[in-house]
Amino acid sequence: MQTKPQTAGFQRKIIDILYPAHCLSCGALLAEGEKGAGFCKKCRKEVIPVTEPSCKKCGKLISDAGAEYCEDCAGAGSRHLYVQGKCLFLYDGPMRGIMYRFKYGNRRSYARAFAACAVRNYGGWLKSCGIDMILPVPMYRGKEKARGYNQAAVFAHALSESTGIPERDDLLIRTVNTAPMKGLSDSARRRNLKNAFHMQANLVQFKRILLVDDIYTTGTTVDAACACLLEGGAEAVYCMYICAGDGRRRRKA
Repeated sequence: MQTKPQTAGFQRKIIDILYPAHCLSCGALLAEGEKGAGFCKKCRKEVIPVTEPSCKKCGKLISDAGAEYCEDCAGAGSRHLYVQGKCLFLYDGPMRGIMYRFKYGNRRSYARAFAACAVRNYGGWLKSCGIDMILPVPMYRGKEKARGYNQAAVFAHALSESTGIPERDDLLIRTVNTAPMKGLSDSARRRNLKNAFHMQANLVQFKRILLVDDIYTTGTTVDAACACLLEGGAEAVYCMYICAGDGRRRRKA
């Protein structure tokens, strides 16, 4: 049974009263005009949103407005399987602490602010892509049980509520408890994720999928998941992540 819009709106107001919005960074109570942004005026200046210019493939922030791609995606060896990706914030400064609390500190409430930002920045893009299903990058079941939740699934659920696009977290599973990716080379990352994902349901109803994750670095994880989805019948996979690494060109010493 679906919740009526009036009932859902009333429930949301009650939640807002019982759990008032706080700045994701400093924890200060947000003023009415700040709630949609998720940050107080002071902290908003320290967070770096990903705007143009950005990589036309992965969505990372780039410095050259005349360039189409970041250095990673422009490289001859880069063959990402997704159509296009979008990112909300640069993984730097206050966002590092925010993402740590979101992942490990049970700050699942952060997802509402992330979803609001996603709709504000990329609502038109989502419609133009014709997304018919939102799917989180799955976490290994043992790891998810120990943590209590999959942060990508929490973001996917909030994004689904905000857009009305259905979500599924039971189509793709992670069958391998992969080692942490930090510090691994590109080839080691690929080996680490070989056969890590498995489809446990068909994609007959869903052809254009939005795959969401919390942090994007090289794209190895989403590519491995994309490969599985495409083999399972998806026509096109798009990506969205809360944070991504810096795609701006590094100055040569």
